[in-house]
Amino acid sequence: MMLLSLSIICTVLFLFVIYYLVPIWIKYTKLRRDYRNIPSLPISRIPFVGNIHQFDQRQHVFSRLLMHMARECQKEQQGTGLFCLWYSLWPMIFACTGETLATFINNSKQLVKSFDYTFMEPWLKTGLLTSNNAKWRTRRRLITPSFHNTQLLHNFMLIFNEQSCVFAKRLEECIRNGEEMKAYDLYPYISTCTLDIIAEAAMDKHVDAQSSGGKNEFVEATGRVCCIINHRIRSPWMWPAWIFDRLPLGREQAEQLKILHGVSRKIIEDRLATFNAENITSDSGKKVTRRLVFLDSLLAQMNSEQLTLDDIQEEVDTFMFEGHDTTAAAINFTCYLIGSHPNVQAKVHAEIDGIFSGDKERPCTMEDAQSMIYLDAVIKESMRVLPPVPFVMREAQEDFICNGQTIRKGTTLYIFIYGVHYDSNAFPQPERFDPDRFYQSPVTDEERSPYAFIPFSAGSRNCIERIADQIDLFISLIRLRQFTRLYSITLLDIKECQLNFILKRINLNLLTSFSFNIKRYDDRRIQTTNKYLRSIVSQLNFRKMEFNLKNERISKFSWPCNCSIQYLIINENISMNNLSNILQCSPHLHKIILKQELEDIITNVSLKSTRPIYFPQLTSLTMEKYSMTIGELEPFISLTPSLVYLKLIGEQCIFDGKRWEQFIEINLPNLDKFEFYFDYWSLEKKTSEDLELIIASFRTSFWIEHKKCNENTLLE
Repeated sequence: MMLLSLSIICTVLFLFVIYYLVPIWIKYTKLRRDYRNIPSLPISRIPFVGNIHQFDQRQHVFSRLLMHMARECQKEQQGTGLFCLWYSLWPMIFACTGETLATFINNSKQLVKSFDYTFMEPWLKTGLLTSNNAKWRTRRRLITPSFHNTQLLHNFMLIFNEQSCVFAKRLEECIRNGEEMKAYDLYPYISTCTLDIIAEAAMDKHVDAQSSGGKNEFVEATGRVCCIINHRIRSPWMWPAWIFDRLPLGREQAEQLKILHGVSRKIIEDRLATFNAENITSDSGKKVTRRLVFLDSLLAQMNSEQLTLDDIQEEVDTFMFEGHDTTAAAINFTCYLIGSHPNVQAKVHAEIDGIFSGDKERPCTMEDAQSMIYLDAVIKESMRVLPPVPFVMREAQEDFICNGQTIRKGTTLYIFIYGVHYDSNAFPQPERFDPDRFYQSPVTDEERSPYAFIPFSAGSRNCIERIADQIDLFISLIRLRQFTRLYSITLLDIKECQLNFILKRINLNLLTSFSFNIKRYDDRRIQTTNKYLRSIVSQLNFRKMEFNLKNERISKFSWPCNCSIQYLIINENISMNNLSNILQCSPHLHKIILKQELEDIITNVSLKSTRPIYFPQLTSLTMEKYSMTIGELEPFISLTPSLVYLKLIGEQCIFDGKRWEQFIEINLPNLDKFEFYFDYWSLEKKTSEDLELIIASFRTSFWIEHKKCNENTLLE
């Protein structure tokens, strides 16, 4: 009986291999022969794997793969202009040049979206993004006029201005209430802003993503569904719906979609209930009683029986999906590139300030946006270097010839926007960020190939929302102008080579505060590091600095004379000579915190000199981890006669109230507060009587009645 069962299992497996796997393998080997002349990454030697092992789920690894493919595409621009990856047994053909795209992008038989888009159908159904053939053509014809409607675009402008103001105020509040010298990730703020904009522009719905900090049901559901779809696309074992729907992610997606569909459906039904009662119009000249939004233009089509309620929900959900995530990515990338290029940042600010004349509160108009020629060039160049959508997919509906290469029916075609934008024939030195390509370039947009720059895709299936997205980009970046000037930067546990790389790419002239902590030194970079540090410290507006440079490095650094620094924190041991040099060169330096030991204080010549150099500018001094006696400290502290605040932390018990009283009366007449901290119980021969004697020495009229200083002792 057992042998019979085993025989049946073997027979089933054999038939499965013969009737299912063998035909697939035969088709695969045929495609491998057909595409052997197309450049490709090395595939795995393990059968059925292809290049899957290189499709890492981590975003930064996937980004590096795209960068590598873009470079490989550049090498092949004189060939077919194609690049191939194998997703297991299925080929993915990437079109890498504008000329290659032209052969199929406008081919009416190649307009069908690829299999990947079916993963969005549980959310978007078959709206404009995911539909094909006759349904897509009908929807495109009905919806396109909405994005050329003057009244609708005007209302979009109002929404963008309102929400961008909220965005700017959130950032301002965060910076005002946040920790000093702290870095902030802009993307969560940008993402919630674009979600508020899209929800209001699409449905006149206030989802309050910004005011709630993204902590509401609709906002969280939107974010989770986007993440789940992205994860599923990269996980082939989740592709079959009957598997995915039974997995925890599938069940979570279903729950989140109930929230999203429920919200959008209720808004549509409520809007429909009052639509006919109100006199809403666009360009017909009738009275407008409320703000016209995208949903209203769809409801007008419903009255003419061209769209059903389900159709409208599909398009509203599609508008929300397409407009929110990609716009946020574009703004984030543009901010990054502007911040990395100080010269570009300065030109953008000059143009915006010239138009707004310093009035930060004035809303941006359509005329303002059209006047910002340089900002427009910056946005275009940002979307060229870092396109928010790196590629879009199609499926070949029949065999066709592309640059001499036969593309077989059923092959997934990728409009590789990332690779096309790095075509050195269209954009010399493509990896360089240069807005002048679109600003003062001898090659105009009209002269450049229509397929060389395609951030919104190209052909008849390009992004229908591109006008609204561009307006959103403009206004969000304009509102950001008050924050894109970098005043403070903190770099922790950084290699010296990384420090130089970053400092080279920011506008040092604007810095008022700088903190860095080098974890790995490179002696070959001493001169470069010193050059950048000197440039920072020399700025007239520079006020605060914290660093952990080794003492020998400080000795080799030429501190600029008459620098304007006011507050200095030193995290490494520093010699008395180096500290004296800094103080002599910094007439405005009034506060110093020494986190480590002050070296060679006993042997320092200046302290023993008959004519010592005083530092009257210093009003606040903190010394941590000292191991000196009171007799060793006094010569140094006596050089700071203007001290108002003195704080000492260490293991030595140097606190003799009578002696400090005499010293302060003679040397520190302005001292207002004296704090000292020490670990009393770590001292040898400690007794409670000795501790009482220390405390008693501070119970004199000088310390108590005259209140010259506040005793603040920490005993551990």
